[in-house]
Amino acid sequence: MVVLFLASTVLAGLAFMFSASILLQVLACALYNNWWPMLSALMYVLVPMPCLFFGGGSTQFLISRDGGG
Repeated sequence: MVVLFLASTVLAGLAFMFSASILLQVLACALYNNWWPMLSALMYVLVPMPCLFFGGGSTQFLISRDGGG
């Protein structure tokens, strides 16, 4: 039960940091009216794509300990 609480707390913290980073990036772009740095937000979409395309529809390989690739 404690492990589940700890995992949900860590997940909530990561979600908060992710949303805060997006908010700060939008605010930084809006403050100087320069939206070119917003192209770096494209990486938030592109980085998970290999796992989604080549992961076989399962994320079990991310948490397995067998070491097989």
